Amino acid sequence: MCLRWEQADLDAGEDAAIADLRSVAEALDSYRRAYGNLPDTLELLGPAPPNGVSPEAAGLLDADLAAGSKDGYTIRFSITPAAAGVPEEEANKAETFSLVSSPKEYGKTGRRSFFLDSSGILRGADKQGAVATTTDPRIGPS
Repeated sequence: MCLRWEQADLDAGEDAAIADLRSVAEALDSYRRAYGNLPDTLELLGPAPPNGVSPEAAGLLDADLAAGSKDGYTIRFSITPAAAGVPEEEANKAETFSLVSSPKEYGKTGRRSFFLDSSGILRGADKQGAVATTTDPRIGPS
């Protein structure tokens, strides 16, 4: 019986990590629409001061997600620049991003690691705590 509870806890942690990745991806898209480019760091998506939102404190994520750590997972963010030859005025729109999420304590906070990019395709696998990549199996609908 205890093993089922442990598995249910792991499943819940992984489900939360997936929801967190999707929230970060939505915040990145919102930031780009509002400010014309992707933020340099997740911290810029964090809580805004009382005097309002800005590119430095967009108010799109809670403090934990903006710090890259929530629900037993660590989230990393990277930007892929636009391809060569894209006009400078279009370069910010053509940038893509990727997010990876891996358990802080493999086997305790989760087993699977996840990868989500700006196309919205979620990938993941049991990576023994290592980072998921574009070559991992797709998870769910795109």
